[in-house]
Amino acid sequence: MKEIRKVWLVYSLVAFVLALLVNMAVDSLLGTPPDWLETLLEAALYGLLAGAGLSWLTYSFLKPRLNFLTSGEREVPAFGGREARVIPVTAANFSFEVIKYRIREQRYIITHYDDVEQYIVKFRSRFGLRSWGIGGCVAYDAVAGTITLTCFPMSDWPERNARITQPALDKVEALVRGER
Repeated sequence: MKEIRKVWLVYSLVAFVLALLVNMAVDSLLGTPPDWLETLLEAALYGLLAGAGLSWLTYSFLKPRLNFLTSGEREVPAFGGREARVIPVTAANFSFEVIKYRIREQRYIITHYDDVEQYIVKFRSRFGLRSWGIGGCVAYDAVAGTITLTCFPMSDWPERNARITQPALDKVEALVRGER
């Protein structure tokens, strides 16, 4: 996954710079002349190890949500901060392909799409170091004539869940209804 590699790179660079600064500070406090090759290699090693460890920890928190988003499961697990809405389909010329197009047009990443058997679109927003974004699922029930829209935060931090889930749910609902 591209995003995890980017996170690893940023974590590694930050850890490298911190290790380099700590080594230089220790050398200056001890009054020893710095061995630049040893200092750079040591900082690179610490940077790679810290970046790998933090990236693995991040991925382990995101893994259940990412696994759901790439699977063919229709039912959304009980993720923290999950919110759902049922939207009745009133349009006579309804097309599930149009919903997928609208979601992709808003720069969401489509992770799973099935318009033949299950009528399901799973998506997520891009994530970075400050926010892991949201994940979502749009499922169409042709028999009932309804669309079930579910959004959930990719992180498990409860203080941010409602703050990011509700606006995302409103935005995707507007996309599904064709209002944006």
